[in-house]
Amino acid sequence: MIINKQIQFVHIPRTGGRYVSHIINENNYYCLWQNFNFSYKNKDVPHLSYPENTFFYHFTPFKKFSIIRDPVDRFMSGLRVANKVNEEKINSIFKNQESFDEFINICRLEDSSNFFLPQVNFLDYKTKLWRFENKFENNFYKWLLDNFNLKIINKDYKSNVFTSKNIYDNKFSLNEKQKQYIKNYYYQDYKILDY
Repeated sequence: MIINKQIQFVHIPRTGGRYVSHIINENNYYCLWQNFNFSYKNKDVPHLSYPENTFFYHFTPFKKFSIIRDPVDRFMSGLRVANKVNEEKINSIFKNQESFDEFINICRLEDSSNFFLPQVNFLDYKTKLWRFENKFENNFYKWLLDNFNLKIINKDYKSNVFTSKNIYDNKFSLNEKQKQYIKNYYYQDYKILDY
């Protein structure tokens, strides 16, 4: 999403990006390319990775920011939304590291939303980062103001408004071994983003 023709919000899927887009829109900023009806190279424009987002925006030198999230939590959120999850499906995905890696690689090829792409694949070195775990409260709004001159006036938003019901229908938990498969696959997110 482009804000006021000079700021790019790099929307990494499953990190609260629709919420951030909503509050920016609600504060009457001029926004472009936040619609999921458009694609580029078979990927949703709001979820373009790097460097595709750079090509799509014709190398315009935007100020950039993004939200990052613990890779295990992000993966579980993506799995809940993208698939009907049951114990059999979980056992199949997490049979071993190879089956987990194969599941993710297939999803990455078929998924136009980039739900399972590592977060570092969306970012360049100029992108300022906010952690999902730090919440979208006063400190976040101050950070937007200090770094991008985005003043969020109305701060009374309900983050669960954007959560689809099926997330709650697909409850599951993972054991430590299964979480380790996720950490192994997303090792660059852990290393580079300091999780």
